[in-house]
Amino acid sequence: HFVGTPQWASPEQLVGGAGRVDLRSDVYSLGVILYQVLTGGFPYDVSGPWHEVASRIQKIAPAPLRRSRRDFDDDLRTIVMKCLAKEPERRYETAGALARDIRRYLAGDVLDAKRESTWYVLRKPVRRHRLAIGGPCANSRGAHGRAASAG
Repeated sequence: HFVGTPQWASPEQLVGGAGRVDLRSDVYSLGVILYQVLTGGFPYDVSGPWHEVASRIQKIAPAPLRRSRRDFDDDLRTIVMKCLAKEPERRYETAGALARDIRRYLAGDVLDAKRESTWYVLRKPVRRHRLAIGGPCANSRGAHGRAASAG
């Protein structure tokens, strides 16, 4: 029997799987709260009888983070959706791991949630330091271009 508030409960909590409930269930709840802070709503419809709400939480993918008027970047969407993964093993292992990725996001660093993507890992520092990298290159091209046209 479930005890708690289903709107913030993880899918495994709703089915009474006490053996599967661990710190990642808390991460799921934090993901719901983060989603609410960003959008003003829940990631799924929480109206109706308890069993219908529980079924949606267990089976339906969270609504895209674009539900509000703001557009969120891919890294922020990744953090929130990792928290809201239906399978506990796909979530952050602890709230501390989530907090580290939020700090990385705020600093513009590579997220742990995306380290498996080589392209992302290589591209992220370039985007972060675009001006530092692009500035000297742009100046040298400009000077070279002027010298070539003068000759």
